[in-house]
Amino acid sequence: MSKIDSTLTNYLDSLDWLKNPTCTYLASGHGNDNYRIDDGDQTYVLRLKRKDEFPDSLRREYTLYSFLEAEGYDFTPRAIYYDDTERILIESYVPGSEILHRDLTTKQISQFAERLSWLHELDVDRFQAYCTRHQLTIPPLADPFKSLQQYGFDRFTLIDPDTVGRKLHSWLLSELNQNYSRLLTKKETSQQTSCVMGRCTRECSLSHR
Repeated sequence: MSKIDSTLTNYLDSLDWLKNPTCTYLASGHGNDNYRIDDGDQTYVLRLKRKDEFPDSLRREYTLYSFLEAEGYDFTPRAIYYDDTERILIESYVPGSEILHRDLTTKQISQFAERLSWLHELDVDRFQAYCTRHQLTIPPLADPFKSLQQYGFDRFTLIDPDTVGRKLHSWLLSELNQNYSRLLTKKETSQQTSCVMGRCTRECSLSHR
């Protein structure tokens, strides 16, 4: 749905915290239509679920953004409003422009990798406690061992050691094995855990420069 239909316009008019909203179509992703909402000096992004695949993805997004804001992260959108019935999420608008990967500077890649590593290192226990405290649905956790295999070891096999360098290649394998050992330790002590791939993520991103 790329056009602005009357249903969406009427929906925005029904939200009493919006004064005089105007709606512009942005783009459609894999499962959502995205719109820009301008209301006075405020700008938002409205995400509308249009497929039944991953039906709770917007709810998860709302929960995570709310937690990130509470934790003091300021580089992600802020969750403004979520309607579970209509499957609509409104979040803050983050201005930017399209850029090709090859045009990214080393500094930009470093900043991206650093922030991505922070997200990978989020404390799962704090997240679950936050959800419980604010009566938010706790998303099911992915199996950390399966995640490590899929996003760690399986992808590692695709890396050409001659391209990234033998030293970095060996370091990455060592980090993956250490992550696996940490997961085993946490499992034995019955601790909640997520796959901590922060440093690997940062170094892998930089190695592709």
